Amino acid sequence: MLEARDEQVEVSWAVPPPRRTMMDNTEHLGRRIRALRHARGMSQQVLADLSGFTKSYLSHIETGTRPVERRSTLEALAAALRVAPSEISGPLAWSAPDPVAAEARAVTEDLAAVLADHRVGDVPDRPVRPWGEVAADVRRLNSDLRPRADYAAQGYLLPRLVEELLVTAGRASSPHRTDALVALADCYHAAAVIAKNTGVRPLAWVAADRLMGVAERLGRPEHTAHALWVRTHMIGGVGRERQIRQAGRWLDLLADEMSDHRVAQAAGQLHLTAAFAHATLADARGAADHLHEAEVVANRLSSDAGRFGYLWFGRTNVTFWRVSIAAELGEHTLVERLAEGVDPGTLPDRGRQAQFYSDYGRSLVRAGRTRERGVRVLRRAEELAPQLTRNNPLVREAVRFVLGRRLAEPAAREARGMAHRMGVAA
Repeated sequence: MLEARDEQVEVSWAVPPPRRTMMDNTEHLGRRIRALRHARGMSQQVLADLSGFTKSYLSHIETGTRPVERRSTLEALAAALRVAPSEISGPLAWSAPDPVAAEARAVTEDLAAVLADHRVGDVPDRPVRPWGEVAADVRRLNSDLRPRADYAAQGYLLPRLVEELLVTAGRASSPHRTDALVALADCYHAAAVIAKNTGVRPLAWVAADRLMGVAERLGRPEHTAHALWVRTHMIGGVGRERQIRQAGRWLDLLADEMSDHRVAQAAGQLHLTAAFAHATLADARGAADHLHEAEVVANRLSSDAGRFGYLWFGRTNVTFWRVSIAAELGEHTLVERLAEGVDPGTLPDRGRQAQFYSDYGRSLVRAGRTRERGVRVLRRAEELAPQLTRNNPLVREAVRFVLGRRLAEPAAREARGMAHRMGVAA
């Protein structure tokens, strides 16, 4: 059995948001940055110096004349302001109501309650349905709701399902204890993804911690590897250097287990997470090294989309991450070339496809020659996974950006439609 200890997680305290009315629909990330800067008593020059940008560039961001295009920009400003990135990009920064995105965020409250109330090993005091009915809900979660990135439906299902699985796993006489633990791993992974992608990062850390508890109970290398990747992947934000350190530690820990294709898939994902973390730190060489290692692992696998732990690790997923990393590094010509050479449908996960289209589309809308195609690509992301796409702050920034640019009427109409649905104004 593999054993691992995680590093202590630091949580940044939020600055209270400024009061606003429901009629205030001109919000953008720059405006939120300006409000937080004022709350900190900082001048533009001070914030620019602390975050590593010019005062002119920061001014353009704050006035909304330049969108926040990269996660590294968001994270640098958050670090300088001493807040979590979610305090800039999270739901509190949005004004106009978007019922689809809001429903996905609303379920996190019930998820937080069940994750806080019960640790792995607890046996909640609640009745449990016959195993066949519980198992059917687990199959529905994994084969339908997770691949569609339907966070609201998952959020309604998970609290009761988690409690029932904890009861089943905690009963010494139950013949389904191991099945229940494996299903709990799926549930905690799903909860972590929902929390991360709706901007509730601390809840994602709790879900990842609960998943680690399941892996320790199962005592299998593949489940430990899966939990280590989820725990590392959920760090993000201003913890990129810690994320890189942890990925390196876990990869060393897994080195002797790589003959197991399931462990290899999790290790490949660790390389991808580390590659993206390097990219957010503007370390193109570090990103390239980890991308290469991920590609080596992917080429050894028999399947192009591994199904263990719903990681979908394989050659296509590596290309997806290459697109995301190239977009983060500002290599927009490379983004276009990579994206045109991949078939997103190879991965049977609409949420993962939507993330690919989101990164691809955000890159395309920067330039006039590809802007209208970028609008269509962003629209495709929204069609595939609306709850995921509309909760993505960088997509919202991209949509707001194109509203003020010259577009042919079909693309302009699509942009206005997305803006209306997301509650975004120019």
